[in-house]
Amino acid sequence: MFVPKSIILSTTFFLTLTSVKAQSVLNKIWETPELPVPESVLYSEKENQLFVSLIDGEGNKKDGKGGIAILNTDGTVKNKLWVEGLDAPKGLARYKNVLFVADLTALVSVDIPTGKILNKLEIDSAVF
Repeated sequence: MFVPKSIILSTTFFLTLTSVKAQSVLNKIWETPELPVPESVLYSEKENQLFVSLIDGEGNKKDGKGGIAILNTDGTVKNKLWVEGLDAPKGLARYKNVLFVADLTALVSVDIPTGKILNKLEIDSAVF
């Protein structure tokens, strides 16, 4: 009887997967409970720190309660109020010394050395 190679490979792969008992265990190494609605984290190798976007309110409202905190890599707070006055910041990206923040309908750029907002570009067609 002819058995196609694809069936043999698929059966072997399935049997291998079902015979492996892989268990993943997550161990909490630190926690920072005092942050108001953290959303995204961006590691900065240059400063060896974490930028954390804080919604601090509803995730879809322009309320000015949001901001960016900076944490040390052991979870301790370096600067809880590094950037304030954002609405509901979410995604973070870095280019050179500028942090870019997706803030509901705007793209906010922040000067990393000073923590000052450089620009807030409203995108008319942006929706949450």
